[in-house]
Amino acid sequence: MPSELKLKIRDCEIPEQILTYVVLSTGTFAVSFGGVARRDEVTEMLKKLKLLAEERAVPYEAVDKNGVESTGICNIKNLKFGQTPADPDLIRFSGRLVHPFI
Repeated sequence: MPSELKLKIRDCEIPEQILTYVVLSTGTFAVSFGGVARRDEVTEMLKKLKLLAEERAVPYEAVDKNGVESTGICNIKNLKFGQTPADPDLIRFSGRLVHPFI
């Protein structure tokens, strides 16, 4: 049975219902994530993520669809967000958490 996706970066927890994927890449010590939600549901969260992306060595917790957990410190890279083509009120977001010393 698939596990609930989880992603928390410092005090910014991304709600499971808007996460589309959380992928742990053990060989590269990275976590890729993405999701989609209505603009009013993610505006504050995306502001927090943008601020966290400017910091280094930020603590995180992640759980993928298989229930595999990862915790540690990271830098946020490739943070992207924008309107979906089908509905301008929907925001698609994605990014990667990478180990700060790699």
